[in-house]
Amino acid sequence: MCKTEDIPFINSAKMLAKDSTCVRYKVGAVIVKNKQVLGAGHNRSPIVNEKCTEIGCAKDVGMPCRGTHAEINTIIDAASNHSEEKIQGATLFCTFSPCYACAKQIIAVGIKRIIYLQEYEKEPEVFDLLERAGIEIIKI
Repeated sequence: MCKTEDIPFINSAKMLAKDSTCVRYKVGAVIVKNKQVLGAGHNRSPIVNEKCTEIGCAKDVGMPCRGTHAEINTIIDAASNHSEEKIQGATLFCTFSPCYACAKQIIAVGIKRIIYLQEYEKEPEVFDLLERAGIEIIKI
C-alpha cells in the first residue's frame, strides 16, 4: 500500500522524468530509505552529445537503444554516494515498472519495495521475478 509519505518521492520521480532524453518513454526514478533520498535519475544516453531528443531514436533505424534506463542510473547514483548496505531494504519510486534487465539489478542491490505509476507493458513477466525475490510491488 502506498502511504501519504510516499507521494513526494513519486512526484520527484515524475519531475526527473521530464529530463529524460528518450523519445519513447520518459522515465524518472528515486531510491529512498528512511525518508532519505539515496539516489535519483532518469533515462538518458550515456554519451552527452547523443541525445535521442536531438538526433532521433536509434530504434527507428534498426539499431539498439543507446539509452541507459532510469533505474540503473538511479542505482549508480545511490551507489556512488552510499554503501551497498545502505541501499539494501530501500524503496524505488519510478514512473514506469522496471524492465527485466533492471529488475535483476534491483534485486541484486537489495531494494525491497517498488512503487510505480505506469506498467512497462513489454515485459509483464518481470512481476513474477520481483515477487519471487520478495520485493513488494505497488502501482499507484
